[in-house]
Amino acid sequence: MLEIVQAGGWLMVPIIACSVVMVAIVLERLWTLQEKRVLPPDVGTQVAEWIQHNQLDVQHLQQLHKSSPLGQVLAAGLAYRHASRDVLKEVVEDTGRHVVHDLERYLGPLGTIAAISPLLGLLGTVSGMIRSFTAIIDPPQVAILAVGSVRRAPVEDDPDGVVFRDLMTVTLTCDHRVVYGADGAQFLSRLRELLGQPLVLAV
Repeated sequence: MLEIVQAGGWLMVPIIACSVVMVAIVLERLWTLQEKRVLPPDVGTQVAEWIQHNQLDVQHLQQLHKSSPLGQVLAAGLAYRHASRDVLKEVVEDTGRHVVHDLERYLGPLGTIAAISPLLGLLGTVSGMIRSFTAIIDPPQVAILAVGSVRRAPVEDDPDGVVFRDLMTVTLTCDHRVVYGADGAQFLSRLRELLGQPLVLAV
């Protein structure tokens, strides 16, 4: 796994970071937005008992407010139950907006990660194409050699080992009406030998 990350280059770092943050946000939201945490089934019964026994005081309202998002809305409405209808409506709506904002926490960053992650992958693809590209023949040329950049990549050294080496992609594009493919292959093979033994070029 480490070899794959190293082969991917520095772009793997933000991609992995985005993945970790995304998983953390999803797990946190799954835990926080459980139905029993947002809409506890016993809240209505508990509030009815407090009203029935005339126990709807400040202490119980604070307890209700801290219990759940639904409890926050109910506590706000009950705290202003003796106010006018317009005031009560405004208080409940304002509290509801705050509760919804809390429930939607981290969804913005999650959407941002979902938007930029494919772009990071595309950037990696483009950088890979730059490192190893294929040139296009421009007539009257009959062949063209495309040389990619040198990159560090894992290579199988033996059946049980992997080593990192400097690699470079070289692509030869030929017009087969003039140059035989076999001749092009021989040229690339010879070029590989010379690049592998650069001192030979100095002779």
